[in-house]
Order: sequence, then C-alpha cells, then structure tokens
Amino acid sequence: MPKKNRKNITFRKNEKLSFRTALYITGDYNAAKKIASRTAALFLLNHPDEETEDLKGRIYVTSRNFCYEHFRGQKREETIQNKYKDKLIAETLPGKTETDIRLREAFAKASQSLTDEQLRTLVLYNTCDQDYKQMQEIAEISVSALRKRISRIKAKLKAVTNINLGVTYTKKIVTPELDSLLYNFLLSFKKNLEEDTLSKMYRYFTKKDLEDYHVTIKIMKVKGYEIKKVDVSYHILVIYLNKERVKEAFDFKFTIKNNSLRITMPPRKKKITASHKIGSPLYKEIMKLRKLYPPDREGRMTIPKELLDNLAKKYNQQKQEDT
Repeated sequence: MPKKNRKNITFRKNEKLSFRTALYITGDYNAAKKIASRTAALFLLNHPDEETEDLKGRIYVTSRNFCYEHFRGQKREETIQNKYKDKLIAETLPGKTETDIRLREAFAKASQSLTDEQLRTLVLYNTCDQDYKQMQEIAEISVSALRKRISRIKAKLKAVTNINLGVTYTKKIVTPELDSLLYNFLLSFKKNLEEDTLSKMYRYFTKKDLEDYHVTIKIMKVKGYEIKKVDVSYHILVIYLNKERVKEAFDFKFTIKNNSLRITMPPRKKKITASHKIGSPLYKEIMKLRKLYPPDREGRMTIPKELLDNLAKKYNQQKQEDT
C-alpha cells in the first residue's frame, strides 16, 4: 500500500477514536470534530507509523486534555439535549409511515426526560456501535455499570414513549424512577398499616386524609400492579396477597412533584374477579390460561371471555360447595 494511503487510513482511524471521546466529554459535535482533527494530526506528525494499544490510550488522554482546554476557553451555551436529540432520534427511528412519524414524535418528547449524562451515554452507545469495551475505554466506567446505565436509559425511553403514545393501564409506562418511588411507598404503607402508624406517612398523605382513613388492608405480599396516566395524575391498581394468602386489590391516585410521590386519592379496597388461594386447582387453571393467552403488546389480557365466564361459574360452584 502506498505510504500516503497508509497515512490517510491511520489519520482517519485516530480521528474516529478521538471524536468518540471528545463527543462523550464535551457534548458538542463541532468541538468534538475539531478536537479529533487536532489530535489525529498531532499523532500523525509525531507517530506516523505506530499502531499499538498504548497509542490508543495516549489518543484518549490527549483528546481529554484538548476537551478540558475547550472547556476553559468556551462556556457551553446549550445542553446536549438541544444539540443532539434530533440527530439521535433521526438515527433511531425510520419515520416513513404515519405510525413511524407518530412514534418519532413520541420518542422526541421522551428524549426530553433524559438527563445530560443519560443522553451523553446514549450518544456514546450509538457512536461506538454498541460496543461496551470501546465505551469503557472512553468513559472510564466498568462494562457492567455501562450495561446497567444503558438498560435504565432504554427502560426510561420506552416507558415515557408509551405514555406519549397514550398506552395506559400497563407497567410499560413505568420508568425506573417511578418504579422506585412506588416500591418505597408500598413498603412504607405495608409497614405502617401493620404497626397502626399511618400518621407517620404525612410526606405522602394530607393531614385530612390520614385523619379520615379507616380502610382495613392486610398485605402479606404485593404481587404486582397496573397503572395509567391522565394528564399529571396516575391511577394505580395494586394486586396483593392477604394474610390468608388470597388475592385482593386496592387502588389509589397520586402525582409526582419534585421527585416525590403525593397521594391525591387514598388507597381503597377493590373487588377482583376469582380471588383464589395460591396452589389451589382454580389458581393452577388460571396460570395455564395466562401461559396460553399472554398479554398483548399494550399489557391487556387476551384470555377469551367465554373461558373466563366458565372459570367464574366453576369458582362460584366451588364456593357454594365449601359453604
């Protein structure tokens, strides 16, 4: 290969390595291009024929130094969300059909929910062609930590996109942050119900709601929940096992403000069809049906009504025989 072509290939390779690092650190596309060209040119002059792992490490370090120089000389005027959200969306979604366009718009809105760090990590994930080892070298974070971070970002984008598409009554709209808030509330609610100390939950309830609350809910284990969002309010149905290991349910409404959960409608018991003990014949039949008819993409039940009606009749007959 001619020496000139070899030098050109080396320059482009080094420039690409530097660009990924600079883009992740600065969040500025134009600045990253300038830093990458400067770094690649420097190494082409000083190390024209070197291609080692040690050289790669020195390119990363030099790129970082140029990034810090960039920060000292120029204050960022825009966040990475404003600079990259459209480019990221364009690369992720096709946007050809009406459905694609609707999905693109929902995803665009969802991207606004990402923090600066989350969006920088997602940009790095795409520019590194989803190669975690390359991401590790640039971000100086372990592969396992990067995998968890990307997983949380994807879950958040999926959940918020589903909300923007109007998907309701499904856990698909629950972000990791919301899931954590709900988990902490339910844990505290269960504990204070058992200890008769609901007055301690003033951070969640209004004073009036606590004074007027007399619902008896005995939770042994929370089995799951379904949720929908209307404007800024969430409505949730919680399924749980009571002390007799029978399924029951309660629902409540809440809002999220300043990363805190506030109850707008206190928990109240709800009737659910075919309450049954774990391990009973009826329970096993229902589990079989759920495997044969899994929920659809929006989390809705797909078991045929006729089969559910037959189970309901069987359950009622069983109750009459037991009494």
